[in-house]
Amino acid sequence: MAVLRTWKLCAQSAMLGLGAYLVLQAALSPGAMVAATILLARASAPLDVLSAQWPVVVGAGRSLRSLVTIFAQHPLKPDTIPVEDQSARVLVSSLRLSVASVSNSSPLNFEIQPGETLGVIGAFGSGKTELLRALQGLTGAARACQTTMFVSAEPQIFTGSIAQNISGFRTEVKAAQILNAAKAAGLADDVAKLDEGLNSDVDVALSAWPKAMRYRLALAHAIYDSPPVLLLDDPFNGQPPEGVHAIAALCEARSTAGKTTIFTARHPTALGSVHKLLWLDKGQNLGFGPRDSVLARFLAPRASQEPATQLDLAS
Repeated sequence: MAVLRTWKLCAQSAMLGLGAYLVLQAALSPGAMVAATILLARASAPLDVLSAQWPVVVGAGRSLRSLVTIFAQHPLKPDTIPVEDQSARVLVSSLRLSVASVSNSSPLNFEIQPGETLGVIGAFGSGKTELLRALQGLTGAARACQTTMFVSAEPQIFTGSIAQNISGFRTEVKAAQILNAAKAAGLADDVAKLDEGLNSDVDVALSAWPKAMRYRLALAHAIYDSPPVLLLDDPFNGQPPEGVHAIAALCEARSTAGKTTIFTARHPTALGSVHKLLWLDKGQNLGFGPRDSVLARFLAPRASQEPATQLDLAS
């Protein structure tokens, strides 16, 4: 900015000096000299904008270099962490989670078969969400949309109709497929109450619906194509009884169909539909196996403190 200001001052001074000389030589009128000075000031305006935005440009370059460094230090190795497309079998080996409180966590190793539902439990900051995001990134970008769908705890909803959000704004959609996804996510009754049904504007619908409906709308989009692997981050949090029932029924239906579902949970009552549990603590695997055996180990140290039915797994 200092260099540009100095350059502008020098250029304007030179312009005025040259204009005054030409006026004295009767080669230029005083009005033309003033007009040339104004034009020079206007021509330098883009440089003023560049100088004002230069910190943003520098920050973007620094962020890009940081990303390149991170990806170079932690390369993805699909050959050692495979997710098989056809069978919905999830085999994870040598996967390390990036947890803020742990500099070097030990690798995770677990396997779930098609039709099994895995619940991931642990305290806040134990790496549950990081695990789901890591599993989402195991497949390539072209394959991930077909094999794995991830619904975050704070899903993004796009402006448009409910049907467009469920179908992912596809040009060729089937009304029956959209309706089935809405039913499976527990949205059908609420959508039926809207004047335009599935064609209702999503912003209008969400303004009248409770916050928990946003998650179920994103869930309906995730299951629209019935992906072999479904990853849900804290799906039962804040859901009313009908929402909990709908999501649990969805997990059971996917299990019957031989599809894999993995979700994080904060409360034992959300684990009724799981086959296996993975207990995380700061990115470490403290227990993996059948639900009842892992849950018994998890609850045992706290059994004398409070009833299990009121225990929050995030505590």
